[in-house]
Amino acid sequence: MKLRLLMLSVLVGCAADPVKDDTAGPGDTGSTGTDTGEADTDTDTDTDTDTDTDTDTDTDTDTDTGPEPVIAKEGTWDFSSTKVQSDTCSLKDYQDVNEFVPPTMDISNSSESGFNLGDGTRCTRSDLSFSCDTQDVSEKTLGGTAELAIESIMSGEIIDEKTMEIDFDVTITECSGAGCILIEAALTFPCPVELTTSANAR
Repeated sequence: MKLRLLMLSVLVGCAADPVKDDTAGPGDTGSTGTDTGEADTDTDTDTDTDTDTDTDTDTDTDTDTGPEPVIAKEGTWDFSSTKVQSDTCSLKDYQDVNEFVPPTMDISNSSESGFNLGDGTRCTRSDLSFSCDTQDVSEKTLGGTAELAIESIMSGEIIDEKTMEIDFDVTITECSGAGCILIEAALTFPCPVELTTSANAR
């Protein structure tokens, strides 16, 4: 009876305190409960970008074009206040040199680049200054007994659309006719005369 009780005690003790087997058996991969640390997989990225597409390129389109160009008025102009600037040949002793300036001139095709005179002579502008092509004219003197061949170049400056200051460079190139005997005795050709005058549009 004592032997049974002893064996029963041994059996109960073995059941209550089983031996822990630390040896892994075949296929046993061990405990998978190992703490590998908390991997922070928070991939929250700030995608808040400035989407303000305001491309305000407001520019001042007001451009300063300057004053309007002065264009000589088309039509008839009158000359006045003619003065002799130079008369090296003393032609005034034989001829009224003021007559080398016509009483009027007619202007057409006027623009910022130039204008035409009534006889077709072209005057070319450089800003407000201008110079005209050479004009070949003739002038009778000494009661019509002598005729002078004249080259005349007109130049000057435009003051406004109705006013000009003008220079006449006049050269007497030769004389023809009976009266030239007296003129040629005193003058040597070519003989230059310079005059200034004003012109106003009607």
